[in-house]
Amino acid sequence: MVEKESQDYSEELRKRDKLIDNLRKENEELKRRIAQFEKDSSTSSKPPSSDLVKFAKNQSLRKKTGKKSGGQVGQKRKGLLQSPNPDKIVSCQSSHCSCCSAKTFRRGLYRSFGS
Repeated sequence: MVEKESQDYSEELRKRDKLIDNLRKENEELKRRIAQFEKDSSTSSKPPSSDLVKFAKNQSLRKKTGKKSGGQVGQKRKGLLQSPNPDKIVSCQSSHCSCCSAKTFRRGLYRSFGS
């Protein structure tokens, strides 16, 4: 009877040892996989194209309202209006011709060839 109990214990110990070995192997495999995911372009010299998991883009914290972006329907448009009585009138003249981009002077057109 003592022999049978010791045999049962030794069998139980072998099963536990085998289970422990399997769990250790699985643990090592999982550690290896985690290390693979931890290495990306931000934590190593790897290029960004080799990243397995793409980084999430920053998302706005603003809540969605359901409205389209831009001016809303029925909105009165406001802009700068011309003053009926301006304080000062400034005459602006271009220093280049609008057709050929040549420099202009008081007496007419001046074309520079070469430089």
